[in-house]
Amino acid sequence: MIISYLLFSRVTISLYEDASIAFFAIFEVDIRIMKQILFPFFLLVALLSCKNRETEMLNIAEGLLDQKPDSALIVLQSIDQTSLNLPSKTARYALLMTKALDKNYIDVDSDTLILKAVNFYSRHKNTKYKMLAYYYHGIILKNAGEYSRAIIALENAEKEALFLQDNHHLGLIYRNKSNVFTKANNYQEAIICMKNAIEYFDQANDAVYQVYAMYSLAVDYLNNKDYQEADTLLNSIVQHNKDANLLHSCHLRQASIMAHLGQDPKKAVRLFREVPHKYYQILDYAFYALSLERMGERDSSDYWIKKGYAHCMNQADSATVDSIKSRIELSRGHYREAFDLINHATIVQDSLTRAILQQSVSLAQRDYFKNDAILQKERMISMRRFWALICTITFFILILVLVGLIWRSREKDRLLKDQMARLAISKQTLDKTYKENALLLGSLFSSRIAHLDTLTEQYYSLEEGKEKDAVFKEIKECISSMKRNPEFYLSIEKDLDQFCDGIMTKLRKQVPRIKGNNQKIIMLFFAGISDEVIHLLLNTTSTQSLRMTRSRFRKEILSAQAPDSELFLNMLIKKKRQQDNSNES
Repeated sequence: MIISYLLFSRVTISLYEDASIAFFAIFEVDIRIMKQILFPFFLLVALLSCKNRETEMLNIAEGLLDQKPDSALIVLQSIDQTSLNLPSKTARYALLMTKALDKNYIDVDSDTLILKAVNFYSRHKNTKYKMLAYYYHGIILKNAGEYSRAIIALENAEKEALFLQDNHHLGLIYRNKSNVFTKANNYQEAIICMKNAIEYFDQANDAVYQVYAMYSLAVDYLNNKDYQEADTLLNSIVQHNKDANLLHSCHLRQASIMAHLGQDPKKAVRLFREVPHKYYQILDYAFYALSLERMGERDSSDYWIKKGYAHCMNQADSATVDSIKSRIELSRGHYREAFDLINHATIVQDSLTRAILQQSVSLAQRDYFKNDAILQKERMISMRRFWALICTITFFILILVLVGLIWRSREKDRLLKDQMARLAISKQTLDKTYKENALLLGSLFSSRIAHLDTLTEQYYSLEEGKEKDAVFKEIKECISSMKRNPEFYLSIEKDLDQFCDGIMTKLRKQVPRIKGNNQKIIMLFFAGISDEVIHLLLNTTSTQSLRMTRSRFRKEILSAQAPDSELFLNMLIKKKRQQDNSNES
């Protein structure tokens, strides 16, 4: 008996997952029939005169959606979609039409329409419409059985709702997430989500939605076989709520719990009989039959079990009734029939579970590969950004290095210019000193040989005769006195070294080929003594030969590549000291 009970309890009360939705449509039927039928037509006539007809119609439809969803649907259906020439209008129409269909309890399982809104609003900053687009996309995916994608869409909607602090829609989002987990047989997650929905409805002060969410939570407890929690929650709803639709649904769930657990069949039958049959679901017929069987009313039990089979829409519904009928057959001692029913229900339930698991695995694989592709793409983008950043940093570093080099080059140029300026000043100072020394040296030598220079000029200016002979005689006596003085050439060399930066000492070292009598000649050249005086002092052939000697000395200085060649060449230039001195005087 225990084994049989375990087999019976293995079959999930699968139809309870729709119990939280069924009663929403029931109490709306009469109201929808009584809507003002002519209202949409008068509305359309008024809209014909509008300049922007489509926008006005969308505005009117959006205003009617919450209070008169059927009228809003008629308005939306009257819009010519080809006239929606802007992406914003197309996206808004898609969102409002999807919402209108949902508000009118028309289940849609194709996301072709809502994707227009999702694709548009996901790229724009209209957070409210973005949240609604994700929300209704999740509902459509739930209807299509794509539970993994539905959860992702609802979580996207949750992010936007949290940003908007829209507690009402957060409650709706968590309620639908709970429904998705229920359909996927993940009742633990369904319970957690429904508790969050109740909390958000409470924060939004939506008492009606909150109590309906409490009823849905009780159904989730039933699906999770937590009958005590379910019964406690149902009793709380019954005690504090006066909504007839909700009370009937709670009584059916309480009666089903009693029938399933075998508790007080009379009370269970009484509760079933108090509820109108329009509220019944397939399991309610089956559990009603089970309770009647326990009271010994076999004919009534057979009648209601047949009603249950009559309302089955698919194989899964039949398997659900089979699981309850097997318990009736077991109580009658028909063990073979009970075993066959349990076996059939188990096979169907396993196939459904396998299909859900396969779908979950396939969706998980698809999501994995999709996310892996996205990850690879993000990695590629990250690498591109990384290398772009590296190139940018390198470029800026090169720019900084180039700027630094330019600055350094300019700084060197500035320092070089400053140094050149200082050198120019030094050169000017040296040139001035050189000129002063040269003038001083010339004055010194001019004073020493001034008489000889005067005689020489007179000699060359006189015509042949006694007077010229007398001047020549006097010149010979002056030269002889100079030659007899052993200090004459030494004093000239000493003065040259003193006033001309050791020119004679440098000459001997740097131009060794000039020696002997040539040293005397070049020393006299350096001293600025005129060629005529040198001709008389050294008894040379002529002054023309001295000019040739001066040219030869210049070549020897250049060929020797002497470091002080410039000094030697400057001092070697012929100077007319006697005339200069006369000008100075």
